Amino acid sequence: MIERKSVLAEFKARKTPGEFEALFSVFGNIDHDGDRIHKGAFKSAFENDPNPAVVWTHRWDVPPIGETVEAVETDKGAKGVARLFLDDHEVARQVWKGLASGALKQFSFAYTVSNESFSEPGDGESARRYDGKIREIHEFGDVFEWGPTLVGANSETGLLAGGKALDTLLGMKDLGLDVLLAAAKKDADGEGDDEGEAKDESGDDTTDRPDPAAVAMLLAERPMDGVTSAA
Repeated sequence: MIERKSVLAEFKARKTPGEFEALFSVFGNIDHDGDRIHKGAFKSAFENDPNPAVVWTHRWDVPPIGETVEAVETDKGAKGVARLFLDDHEVARQVWKGLASGALKQFSFAYTVSNESFSEPGDGESARRYDGKIREIHEFGDVFEWGPTLVGANSETGLLAGGKALDTLLGMKDLGLDVLLAAAKKDADGEGDDEGEAKDESGDDTTDRPDPAAVAMLLAERPMDGVTSAA
């Protein structure tokens, strides 16, 4: 089964535009999914595929936005070095702007697990899945892709955080996430207004903007499940 996980990553831009390195998985801590990844878990996966695709927020219907120059384990976790396709990939250019400005702070990866066990929580530990037990991930079978992502949707609340980052990335600073989600709901309920010019709350014409309902529905349907903190 393919799973996906997002982390608040340690990110560092390199001198060449479009090149960066990020610690996209952390060893030893218990994340919001109730998983604890152990050192050595990525060894086989990186040996099988040392250059997994760099993908924007698990969008497999969009061509990869970059290539992996290096994927290695460190004492802290899994580190990837990437080169984005800035010359001929519009999404890659937008993502790079988000990374360079600090609007994008999280990374995610898609994987399968080949060796796992379960343990009882210790003092101060807790897990919300697996009947309250902690899943100890000893080995990944595959790492299919990794890359920048928006703040992951928490499966318990169903809310998508990071509205300001979203507005900045999409170039819609005056169109808040609440407006996007409201538009998506109206669109889903068949309540959209087909007459007259499209207006936002300020009365400005929005005809040339990306369709907010389509954007919001796209984000809401992302197959994410929880956020892992690197702290």
